[in-house]
Amino acid sequence: MKTGRRKWYTRWIAVCVAIVLGVGICEGLTVCAAYENTHTNTGNQRIDIVEVAKTQIGYHEGSLEGTTSGSNNYTKYNVWNGKISGYGSNGYGYAWCHAFVSWCANQAGIGTDIIPKTAGTSTGRSFFVNQGTYRQSAANGGSYVPQSGDIIYYGSGSSPSHVGIVSDCDGSTVYTIEGNYSNKVGTRAINLSNSYIIGYGVPNYRGNSNSNPPYNISIQADRTTITAGESITFTYTIENSTDSCIGIDKDGSRFDTIGISGTSGSISYTFSQPGVYCVITAGSNPYGSACCDGVWIKVNERGAPFNISIQADKTTIIAGESISFSYTIENSTDSCIGIDKDGSRFDTIGVSGTSGTVSYTFPQPGVYCVITAGSNPYGSACCDGIWIKVNEKTAPFNISIQADRTEIAMGESITFTYTIENSTDSCIGIDKDGSRFDTINVSGTSGSISYTFSQPGVYCVITEGSNPYGYKNCDGVWIEVTFPLGDLNSDNKITSDDLFLLQSYLTNNITLTESQGKAADLNEDGLVDGFDLALLRQKLA
Repeated sequence: MKTGRRKWYTRWIAVCVAIVLGVGICEGLTVCAAYENTHTNTGNQRIDIVEVAKTQIGYHEGSLEGTTSGSNNYTKYNVWNGKISGYGSNGYGYAWCHAFVSWCANQAGIGTDIIPKTAGTSTGRSFFVNQGTYRQSAANGGSYVPQSGDIIYYGSGSSPSHVGIVSDCDGSTVYTIEGNYSNKVGTRAINLSNSYIIGYGVPNYRGNSNSNPPYNISIQADRTTITAGESITFTYTIENSTDSCIGIDKDGSRFDTIGISGTSGSISYTFSQPGVYCVITAGSNPYGSACCDGVWIKVNERGAPFNISIQADKTTIIAGESISFSYTIENSTDSCIGIDKDGSRFDTIGVSGTSGTVSYTFPQPGVYCVITAGSNPYGSACCDGIWIKVNEKTAPFNISIQADRTEIAMGESITFTYTIENSTDSCIGIDKDGSRFDTINVSGTSGSISYTFSQPGVYCVITEGSNPYGYKNCDGVWIEVTFPLGDLNSDNKITSDDLFLLQSYLTNNITLTESQGKAADLNEDGLVDGFDLALLRQKLA
């Protein structure tokens, strides 16, 4: 009996111990069945950390298993990371975005010398800064394009407030997996230029982690057109390369190669031969090679400037107004726009580059000749000039209007030719019965327009214009618009009623008014007769 009681007591004690130990063990668990890490590491740490993170998408704070929706920061990632005094009754109630990153790194077999074990975003960022593997974001002036496995830091300036793991990047958008994203493990897609991104930690992954060809490769030049014998400065970037160079190609073949080192820098190069060159940055490592799109450099002969031109947006203005000049000039080291008046240089505007635009204000009336000119050590040249007429500060002048006809039928078009100078607001005015019937805005000092009159009558057409100094118009031309030929009753239609009127006239039963007579003369020979009757019948057929 005593033996049986001892056995029962021993079993009861064992159960109690198991329960107590079980509670303690559960509190320290870091892997729960609901969001277990099911990824098998490949040895490529850059890939493995992302794949581990993917197994956790959807995990929600509030319980170790991640299936309870809470908001107390209690997660298996913080339990794994450890208690921090002052964060809740259990010491696990702290923001867990970086603890998630560190946990994923640990699960991927990545040591703390590559990605630190920490819950602090500032501590994590400082780790990469101190290693020299931190890259500024585009919003902070950087040009780095992140890759899968990088650690992305968010915040303001150099103060991070959130962190995640880069899962992919397409060159404009970066895709991430982040802990503590709306209280859970979630994904994000964000533009590379977004100011919320402050930079990237680029871990020194081991194994196959850098088994990618070189990346982030670029080349820029301070000029793209020079003269043979001149120097040009190239600025380059290239990452993950063990053998880098700037290649200079001409006519499809390698012309020269310049060895370079480091992830960025600048070099000066002198082109000794004229021609068109393509310059690239290229590099290789044990895993492959890559290059960037090239910049094209045009090297001109050692001759005088060429391809010189000048254009203006206006050729007639008022004194005090501005005009815009567009110029081109190649192979020049000293270029200008020259403004001549009365055979002498009136003003000079220095210009640079092979093309551009400048604005200039003429203070004095007169006629000016404007040229583009340039020189280099091998000669000088200029283009033919354009003539600019600058009028006095007076009202418009030299105003006229002409018409190709003065009598037309309603619905027909007429062409007006006009001139007007020194006007900033010009129009052709069409008056009828002493009032304005229509207005046609015009521009320039001369031109022609076509106009269709929709109503019969007598119209006076003028050109008029104004500027800040006055208004002026010209004598008008008179235009008579009649009803269409055949419309004897002036109802703007040709019907059997018109045929009846013409027949009645030809049989001497009625007389026609002057306007009816013009409408009845369909062949416009000055007579109303049977020929007109036949034409009217054809219209009605």
